[in-house]
Amino acid sequence: MLDIDNFRGIVFRAVDFGETSKILTIFTRNEGIISVMARGVKNPKSKKQNLVSVFTEADFELTKSKDFYYIKDGEIVNDNLHLRDSIIKIYIAQLFFDIMERMMLKNEKNEIVYDLLAKSISYLSLTNRYITVLNMYLIKVISILGYKPELFNCTICGNKKLNKIYFSQSVGGILCENHKNHDAIILDYYEYEYLYSILVQVYEKIDIINNRVDEKKILKILMNFIRYNVDISMPNSYKTLSRLIGIN
Repeated sequence: MLDIDNFRGIVFRAVDFGETSKILTIFTRNEGIISVMARGVKNPKSKKQNLVSVFTEADFELTKSKDFYYIKDGEIVNDNLHLRDSIIKIYIAQLFFDIMERMMLKNEKNEIVYDLLAKSISYLSLTNRYITVLNMYLIKVISILGYKPELFNCTICGNKKLNKIYFSQSVGGILCENHKNHDAIILDYYEYEYLYSILVQVYEKIDIINNRVDEKKILKILMNFIRYNVDISMPNSYKTLSRLIGIN
């Protein structure tokens, strides 16, 4: 008899396999990213169809062979159904996973990242402030994984009293007027306050974060920061999202 492993995880990719099956990529809380064979789930009579839908969080019962896990059963924790009401939210959720996948190794366990991702998807599903949620996720996940930008003082000289504030992706944080460099982008007071707030605030306090700033500018700053410091290519999900929301 095969041993049964229990995993809480979120499906973030599903590829058809044969006539009736799918190969899933699932980010699990206790084993990181794993590949799972879901046999027979394309059959209209299958009771597992909702269980294997992309962005569904569930408690999975899996068996394991040499090459694959196989779904035996499971129970949905959160179907995140409302994500499917918005094409923009779908691409944002996919971007969550694309960034995480590029920054983590396969089977790398990180419960803090998992909890952040699960909460981010849940809030994204229910809010109209989807760019705020995306920006909060990006700055938090890079901070957890060791790429936290310096936002409390000038990255070069340590000065905390800044008359003008610049952000530099190459230096890794804010700069004062005296140390601005070739890629420094000036931030007004409200943009800086927003950047600081999305780092330190929790989703439950999202309503106190000022969304009258140019959130697309902040998103572009964060994505360029990630591309430069983590050395990854821009995911296709971000390229499509940029076209949908009007980022040049």
